[in-house]
Amino acid sequence: MKLHIIVNQSQLDQAMSNISRQKYVALYMQTEGPDPHLHLPIYLGLNCDREDVWLLDFRYFDSREKLNPLKRVLEDENIIKVMYDAKKGIQFFHSLGLEPRGTWFDPYLAAKLLLTPESKRIYSLPQLYLEHLDYVNTPWPEYGQLKGEKEYIAFAQSLTALLPLRQKLVKDLVAAQLVEVAKVEFDCIYAVAEMEETGMYLNTEDLELLGRGIRARVKELEKILLPFFGTPRSQLNLMGANQLEKVNLDSPEQLLQALKRKGIEAKDTTRHTLNMLARNHEEISALLEYRKLSKQLNTFIDALPKFVNPKTGRVHSHYDQMGSASGRFSCSSPNIQQTPREKSFRACWQAEPGKSLIIADYSQIELRVAAEIAGDQRMIKAYQKGEDLHKLTASLVRSVPLSSVTPEQRQAAKAINFGLIYAMGARGLMNYSVDTYSIDMTLAEAERFRELYFRAYRGIDRWHGQLRAEDARRRKQKILSESRTLTGRRYIWGGRAGVAGLYNMPVQGTAADITKIALSYIVEERDNPEWRIVASVHDEILMEVPEEEALEAAYFLKRQMERAGKRLLKIVPVVAEAEIAKSWAG
Repeated sequence: MKLHIIVNQSQLDQAMSNISRQKYVALYMQTEGPDPHLHLPIYLGLNCDREDVWLLDFRYFDSREKLNPLKRVLEDENIIKVMYDAKKGIQFFHSLGLEPRGTWFDPYLAAKLLLTPESKRIYSLPQLYLEHLDYVNTPWPEYGQLKGEKEYIAFAQSLTALLPLRQKLVKDLVAAQLVEVAKVEFDCIYAVAEMEETGMYLNTEDLELLGRGIRARVKELEKILLPFFGTPRSQLNLMGANQLEKVNLDSPEQLLQALKRKGIEAKDTTRHTLNMLARNHEEISALLEYRKLSKQLNTFIDALPKFVNPKTGRVHSHYDQMGSASGRFSCSSPNIQQTPREKSFRACWQAEPGKSLIIADYSQIELRVAAEIAGDQRMIKAYQKGEDLHKLTASLVRSVPLSSVTPEQRQAAKAINFGLIYAMGARGLMNYSVDTYSIDMTLAEAERFRELYFRAYRGIDRWHGQLRAEDARRRKQKILSESRTLTGRRYIWGGRAGVAGLYNMPVQGTAADITKIALSYIVEERDNPEWRIVASVHDEILMEVPEEEALEAAYFLKRQMERAGKRLLKIVPVVAEAEIAKSWAG
């Protein structure tokens, strides 16, 4: 192995000339720190074979023009770039004024697609080397300058293992029939990099004003809770500043005891049980509201301003492309996906002056996916005709004409549809209806609705039966069960697969795949780079655009989302709805 350190223009020209003739290039970037807005890149390692490693020292190149040879390599769509945590690398390239194009291969994403119950849940590059190549990587500092020959050699040797790692992972992806979904993930890298890099604007003044109102309400609730749970000597503060004497209301056991002393019998302290008790006990209602407001204060009101980037004035969340088993995004630092749905909270996330937000989401995407996967003819025909499936379900399970379905009956049908596509039991449906949709449903009604639902949607019932039978067959043969989405994304169950999980993963996972395909289409097809993706929350995509182009951008976003749906759903039409707003509240 030869290490070539690039510190002048002729060396850069020669190195990039050699690399430009290759099909693959392995990349690794050493930076001052993790934030591309606050920290600078220091070195870029490049490798195309086992022989030569180039180490570009950015400190010797004080203008973007001097990096043009690197720019040409990064923009060459015929060269496949192999990089661990590629989205972060793309963001740092952007900080240098470089716009990479073409295909990326990210070993981190490939390894997550290949996960099995036996896989180790560690995804650092050294761990991937050890697990897939049996190669022990010599460590060097994660950030900052390399010091001494030992660190330079460790950096270079690690880089030479990236292309062999890619070869091994590609072989495994092919064997596991994961090539199509790997392409979905790799194509989505640019969009994820953009969401993190662009971030969202948080109006901290509006958030502070919202917090004042919540704190005032907390004081009112304390006046109800203190006499009920407290004693003359005790203090109650659910926020944790003080301790309630001998009673911790976050402890299920102690809360049950406290309720019993007040003559309130409860079998448990689940949300459903407390919701039912709250109907007759103001104090329980106050306790539930207090807990909710406490979480909002801790998780959002007090926490969010700390995440505002001092350079951009925006909040830049971290997205994990495969943060859940189904392939859905997870979000952290902060998790904006958990922003309360109340408009008062979402109104704090705003478009900057002169810009508009485009808020688009899929209509009933999980039900549409379930209809396609199950081949349920009644659902398929309803969607093809543009019928309201919730209204249709209400009509079928209540034996009333479509024209006679009331808003409350339609609301109950939402619980029935979304609960029963995942084979929720009668008691679970009863609880889900009241907890999620505020619709009372007796156990007898839930049992009857469940029976009538599966009688009406025989395709869903048949699909559930097929999954259960396949799971039983695999268990009998002592083979691990697996679930697959329409792109081939898989989840292998370590033990006996839960019934809900068997139905949930293919549906939610396919919906996640559709969203990721839409994100990649947006980046590929837009003409205006000022149309920026700022967030993806489950089935929803948010863009920030110049306000005079908002109408055009809204139509574009809707079109790309529906196009993505058509790529996977061949029979059931996919519908996306977009609105233009100044805040996430709409």
